[in-house]
Amino acid sequence: MTEAIKSLVNKMNQQCPNTPQLFPMENGKPFDGNSFRKIVWNKALEESQIAYKTPYSTRHTLHAWALTIGMNPMKLVNLMGHSSKQMVYQVYGDYVEDLEDDVDDIIRYFGRDFLIKPGKKISPLLTYGDSVGTVGTLTHISY
Repeated sequence: MTEAIKSLVNKMNQQCPNTPQLFPMENGKPFDGNSFRKIVWNKALEESQIAYKTPYSTRHTLHAWALTIGMNPMKLVNLMGHSSKQMVYQVYGDYVEDLEDDVDDIIRYFGRDFLIKPGKKISPLLTYGDSVGTVGTLTHISY
């Protein structure tokens, strides 16, 4: 779990200190799939003015974002339970198109430790450049 996600989980724990569930329903019981979709998911999409998508579509977002920011494809295969990295590219490769400009935002969202374990040396493969020759590195992203 990344530090960014740990921080969000800790905030949720503070908001719901008297329940074993991280995201309980108003009656204190745990969400089931239908309750989550009806109570939380649909309301969030409506308020965001986003066309309906199933909660499962977030899996596609995770894949696309992870590939865009340069996550090791084999790590993604293991994380998501796929059979091969070829399958990952065939199924999710089209989703990464046009996400290049969002790399910094995606890394800020996940946290840099999503890609690199704390204390590990950063790979030279995690540097990037644009078409006009500007070069950056993920080590310089501020949070």
